[in-house]
Amino acid sequence: MKRFSRALVATFGFVFLGLVISLVPQKSAVGVNTATQNVNVTNPSLNVNASQSGTWNVGITGTPSVNISNLPSSQNVSFNGTAQPVTLTKQLVTLVCAGFTSNICTDLERVAADGTLTPYTARPPGFVLVVTDFVWKSASVTPGQVAFATLHHQLTSPPHDVSFSAVVATADGAAVSESHFTSGLQFSDVPVVFVSNTPNVAILQGYLVAAP
Repeated sequence: MKRFSRALVATFGFVFLGLVISLVPQKSAVGVNTATQNVNVTNPSLNVNASQSGTWNVGITGTPSVNISNLPSSQNVSFNGTAQPVTLTKQLVTLVCAGFTSNICTDLERVAADGTLTPYTARPPGFVLVVTDFVWKSASVTPGQVAFATLHHQLTSPPHDVSFSAVVATADGAAVSESHFTSGLQFSDVPVVFVSNTPNVAILQGYLVAAP
């Protein structure tokens, strides 16, 4: 009888253990995906070195403008291997006074590149004279006294000075002055120079530009 009871208890124990195991949650095994994956990289920092040896061909869109100074009024420029004359928009000018009458310059001369002088009686057609520098000298001035000079337009009546400069004479009786005009004085006519006392030198420097 005791053996039967022990067998029955053991049987109920195994049944109870199986029931407990069946109630425990089971986890499914997850496999590892060994296939190749695509990876996106956003905004990487890349250094690109572009270089080309030999002649570069560059295209220009539109109509470019070129400013050339310190050259004659007409210059040959090569286009596609053919030399063609091109008129420049800026011409340097030096004017000197070769004679005075009653302290007014009556013989204004233009100095060429080789030093030759030609009368400057009117501006070239289509151009305006811009004066940037004015140098003058007066002699026979009492030492310590003031000499002066002016510039005005030929066609202005009565004349209105556009430049006035004065300087004290030195012990040798000479009065020398040099004026620079940063923005320039424009003359569509001929500039008139007046120098007090005994005029000795008058020089105007500037350039010609196309009239607006």
